[in-house]
Amino acid sequence: MYLSSINDISRVCSLMLPLLVLRHLTVIERQHMPKHNSYKTKLLRQHPYCCFCGGTTKSVSIDHMPPRKLFLDGIRPKGLEFPACRRCNEGCSQLDAAIRWLAFSQSPIALSGAGKLGEKYHQHTVNAMKNWANNNTGLGGTFSHTGEQLVQINGIVHRTSTIEIDPVIFENFLDPWAVKQSLALWYWHSNLIFSDQGLIRVFWFAPTRQTEKQQAIKSIPFSFDYYALQQGKWDTSNQFKYQYLVNTEERVGVFEVILHNGVTLISYLMDCQNQEMLEKFANSVNEQLWCTSADAGIHQSEK
Repeated sequence: MYLSSINDISRVCSLMLPLLVLRHLTVIERQHMPKHNSYKTKLLRQHPYCCFCGGTTKSVSIDHMPPRKLFLDGIRPKGLEFPACRRCNEGCSQLDAAIRWLAFSQSPIALSGAGKLGEKYHQHTVNAMKNWANNNTGLGGTFSHTGEQLVQINGIVHRTSTIEIDPVIFENFLDPWAVKQSLALWYWHSNLIFSDQGLIRVFWFAPTRQTEKQQAIKSIPFSFDYYALQQGKWDTSNQFKYQYLVNTEERVGVFEVILHNGVTLISYLMDCQNQEMLEKFANSVNEQLWCTSADAGIHQSEK
């Protein structure tokens, strides 16, 4: 799918609303893989530069985006594997721990707490928070209980606790992870490495914001393809799925990522060389913009 013009991306960003319904299903099938070392050697030979930090740093490893930690029991099908430098691959364990906690805790299964699977999701949520907190001693002060609310899940109303997350959690963990995932998907679908001149904006939506999603259906006239990882009968679309729009000529893209049928990530990317268009993109949202570079990796933009 393609964006019709560079003005579409600015208009969509200005709406600041989530994207919506699933229209098409495409699965990323596991292919027969050779031995790991030969597969790694071949992949890095074909993709010699890290796709996460501007395209000038040599790739030395294969990075899984989404990471294994995001899936139940830490197991996921093959596919969506990317060339990475050492910093971009090995320096993201805390980002993965944060998104693991958010994804499991916001799943409708976890919120309902029903059955053995609900218990499993609850245990994954607890383990994720423990793992995350062990390496971030001041983490506890960044969450505050703000009350309770009624949430309808699969036709049943559940009483759930509401927690406010300090913006520092998004700035230090969740947003950088979202940017990295977006850079991976951009590379996968455009076959282009996002440059150090581009800008990225991400938005998060809790599963309780379904009304806003429905409103967005009327506001955004785009048709999305929906992708998921699958290996034979093993379908993980209930844990990770995404939709996208990419225009490689004007180097703009939009991605919607849904984690465990709960929390939703929307990202907007612009990597054109037209400074006027970049400034227009930057001014279209009153939120933090992100970028990447060989020197600093993924970081907040000063534009």
